[in-house]
Amino acid sequence: MANYPTNNYASNNTSPNYKKLYDAALGTVKNQYQTARDSLNQQQSALPYAYQSQRDASSAQAAQTAHSLDETNALRGLYNSGSARTDLARNAATRDNSINNLNEQQTQSAQTLNNSLNQLNSQEATAIASIQGQQGQDERNYALQLAGLTGVYNGADTLAKQQLAANNSQNSTANQLALLQALQNYNLGVGQITDSLPSITGYNYGDTLKQLLASLGLSSAATA
Repeated sequence: MANYPTNNYASNNTSPNYKKLYDAALGTVKNQYQTARDSLNQQQSALPYAYQSQRDASSAQAAQTAHSLDETNALRGLYNSGSARTDLARNAATRDNSINNLNEQQTQSAQTLNNSLNQLNSQEATAIASIQGQQGQDERNYALQLAGLTGVYNGADTLAKQQLAANNSQNSTANQLALLQALQNYNLGVGQITDSLPSITGYNYGDTLKQLLASLGLSSAATA
């Protein structure tokens, strides 16, 4: 009976208020089922009066028939005779059968309405549970979409973000180690340089060391 208010909000800056959206959907569903339930309750309330009216009509018809039989038998001189009593008994039996049939019909009608009411209540409970389940699913999907964008799910870093941070840390450490190895190799090379090393105008051999130290966040004075 309800349309689920699903949407993809992770692609924009709008944060969905799922509680408000689904509360509105639940309200619509409950109103629809309440309207149907009110109709069934009204039909149930009307049953006793409807069938009592038919019973009264059957009794009135039987009384009129009995009066007619009495008049007819009296005119024939058969009033209170055996045949007259038989006619009256038959008339009373017809009345009683009619009333019994009406009683059974009323019972069956009441049971049918009661079954319909129980079925309606069950359908409403199923619809409400379905909407609430869809709300939970949408909230989880939205949180997962945000987690894919921010790397945070329920206030904690996702495994992907943690792995990325670990990889970055490993890469940074590897780079530091590579720079340290280069510095070590440079120092070893300088230690092997002799006085016969040719002089190059505008170039100092310490320039390379300074660049390596700067990459490591150090200064040449700190290592002097």
